[in-house]
Amino acid sequence: MRLIHLLFLLVSLGFVNAQKDIGLDVQTFATRSLISIPDAFEPYNGEGIFSFDLGVCMFYNINDEMKMRFGVHLWNKPIITTAKISNNQLSRDFKEEAIVKYTGIYFQFNFEEETTFLGLGFDYSFKNEYEKISATLNNNPINYYGLAMTDKFNNQFDLVAQAGLKFDVSESFKLRPSIQFTIPIIDFFETNQTSVVSINGDNKARVHGFLVKFGFNTEFSL
Repeated sequence: MRLIHLLFLLVSLGFVNAQKDIGLDVQTFATRSLISIPDAFEPYNGEGIFSFDLGVCMFYNINDEMKMRFGVHLWNKPIITTAKISNNQLSRDFKEEAIVKYTGIYFQFNFEEETTFLGLGFDYSFKNEYEKISATLNNNPINYYGLAMTDKFNNQFDLVAQAGLKFDVSESFKLRPSIQFTIPIIDFFETNQTSVVSINGDNKARVHGFLVKFGFNTEFSL
């Protein structure tokens, strides 16, 4: 009987220790989009604006120096399009503010130190949605739907680099303020524009949407 009690105790302790290796992670970030638009799109120019990022995932502590995260992800890539349009000797200022919303997953490895961490991973979207915020011509509102440079947006595959600090609020609750930078692998949208620069025979004018993020990962150990 004592042996059974001892085995039960060992199994229970093992389960408790295993529970400490997994948990729930909630990430909330303020983001700043950086839109790269080549000269082939003149007279149109683009710039990024602020938005938000939200993710919920499970994490697993592989060992004391490495953590793995995988979960669902909602993020945005907003863009302001401007142009000076000349027609019949008239010059008019066009401005459109829009946002592309993405739904997908994120996967990341964290390399852990005592008070800091580095992360490498990716964001992948399987759904996107365009939403116009406003459109003006000479500062007068106009009815215009669809980004001036395209009508087809691509789902995104972004590489993610992260660096941050670690704060243990309690044994099961941790805060991780950090900065992230994303590098897009897929074009922001489809276009028929061509560039004077050809790379390996490809002269398609490509637009990319980068992101800089500031925020928190909040961990709850199970």
